Amino acid sequence: MSDYSQTYPFASTNSSDPSFSMHVRTTTVPLDLQRIKKASGMGFVVFSLVFIAIAQWFLFPTFLTGLFRTTLPSKVEHNPAIVNFLEKEGKLKITSYTVVNSGKPFAAIGGFPGFPRLYLSQNLLDTFTPEEMHYVLLHEVGHVNRQHGLREILLMIAVISMVWSLFAKIQLWSKPYKTQMVVACIAGIVLGIIMIQFERIHEYEADYFAIEHLENPQGMITAAQKLRAAWGAPEHQTLIRELFYRGVPYDAKVAMASGYTIPKSTIIRPVKVDATPEPLLSAPAANVDKDSSVSASPEPTPLSY
Repeated sequence: MSDYSQTYPFASTNSSDPSFSMHVRTTTVPLDLQRIKKASGMGFVVFSLVFIAIAQWFLFPTFLTGLFRTTLPSKVEHNPAIVNFLEKEGKLKITSYTVVNSGKPFAAIGGFPGFPRLYLSQNLLDTFTPEEMHYVLLHEVGHVNRQHGLREILLMIAVISMVWSLFAKIQLWSKPYKTQMVVACIAGIVLGIIMIQFERIHEYEADYFAIEHLENPQGMITAAQKLRAAWGAPEHQTLIRELFYRGVPYDAKVAMASGYTIPKSTIIRPVKVDATPEPLLSAPAANVDKDSSVSASPEPTPLSY
């Protein structure tokens, strides 16, 4: 009969021996599970919060506005013109939409896959022309058509999972507390900025979808001008906006609709083609006085906000 204690020197033949019970409790828990448990501590929590805050910062103002108001600043409406346009041009069946009581123009689409929910601001409905509304609606349809919301959620889950595994592998929990916080914050900011660049590609795809289906691209130009005036965007793209702003620059929107081209490989600045494009809409002819050889120049039409 073999000597069990010789084969397994740390085991005791007496199962009631306290040392035997203690050894079983400490060795039956896999080390990987212990590392994952520790890696999900404060460093991982701080990273997750910073990453989500950077990547989705544009949603916070709307969330805080709805959180601290005593009444909901929105209402549900059904405009047959908007609903029919979405179904005809975008193959999107939405029976109603939410109008947000805001003094600035904006539109957004959310909801679960297969159950989209459209949000329009009251200012957008009051100040945008039908051509401009066509661009705005088709842009939102482009997001649904390309399933951008689902892709962004899956990417965020993948990034958080990979960072969790990385923190476990480098044993971040064993580092000093300040080191954990610095590493977590830097990782959250860097990956959050990368996530914003990925989201900007989605905005370009939505604009491509819109301009491919627009009958009059001039609406995209004037809509971009109104949005720039309402939100106070600078004339030229700054470094801060390139890093933290997910939207397509307004000059890029105007360039796309004016006959320029933006290669798929770039996500920041448009590239002009060699040929000068013809204007999309001809300017109204100036009235010429029969008795005068000089034509009167038409006065510029101011933008309506």
